Amino acid sequence: MPSKELTKAVATELAKVHSRKGSTYEDMAQAAISTILAALQEPTEVMLHEVEGMLVSGPYLGMLDAADIWERLLAASALGEQRE
Repeated sequence: MPSKELTKAVATELAKVHSRKGSTYEDMAQAAISTILAALQEPTEVMLHEVEGMLVSGPYLGMLDAADIWERLLAASALGEQRE
């Protein structure tokens, strides 16, 4: 489940778009996507810590590949599972 902060930010943006006369589902989708992308522009300390020590250069990444690294980064981001 995404963080409460990200959920609230997306809901706020969707409410703004929805309140505009003539807004479309595409407008709402764009608002949601833009808000999520903004939350992921810079990695947080938690995200960086999660992938600390992983090798990300060269054609062979050992036991981990780019998908593993992204999975860990996203899990530690505002989009990832939150521990309550």
